[in-house]
Amino acid sequence: MRSIKRHAAAGIVLGLGLAPMSVWANPVLDQEYTPTSNIQDAGFSNGPIRRAETFTVGLAGTLAEIQVDTNSATSTFSGVNILSTSGGTPTTTVLDLGTFDSTNASGVATFTVSLPVTVGEVLGIEPIGGNSYWLQNAGIYPNSPYAGGGSFLIDTIFGQDSFEPEYAANGFATYVDPPGSSSVPEPMSLAMLASGVIGLTFARRRAKE
Repeated sequence: MRSIKRHAAAGIVLGLGLAPMSVWANPVLDQEYTPTSNIQDAGFSNGPIRRAETFTVGLAGTLAEIQVDTNSATSTFSGVNILSTSGGTPTTTVLDLGTFDSTNASGVATFTVSLPVTVGEVLGIEPIGGNSYWLQNAGIYPNSPYAGGGSFLIDTIFGQDSFEPEYAANGFATYVDPPGSSSVPEPMSLAMLASGVIGLTFARRRAKE
């Protein structure tokens, strides 16, 4: 009987312990652009130049992660600004400030954000404080190679105070947590929890006998 109780208790503890680890669904890839030709390096927002890439949200939920393609595995940043847009052009209004996570061996830098988004919303991405370069596909004027957005910059050396089209596109990816994704346990967690509850019920019946 003690053995049964121990197994039941272990099942409950294991089920509850695993649930928090797997209850949070992974963010879903929403938008992505990878430079495929005419690749060149473009500096990040650092110093007199501010650079932003726009994208059109395709999935409603919470914008949870942004990745940008750089040319160096040692790229580090102070964060990423999520900008509002007007007529498809980024404004200088920051809707959310994401935190820099890490850069992998391929030079992909990851940022963690938390911003509710709706389908069709156009936003701007502005990594800041970078010490490397954004991989960019230089478009042919006046066409942008990314249909859902494009590259913009502010160059204060020339007196600019608002973003202007650059007719190019920087490598990036956005990830969204769909509505309700954080409250749905995965099957394995439910199975572990259920097995523990059943075991405990069986143990109690044996104890009464």
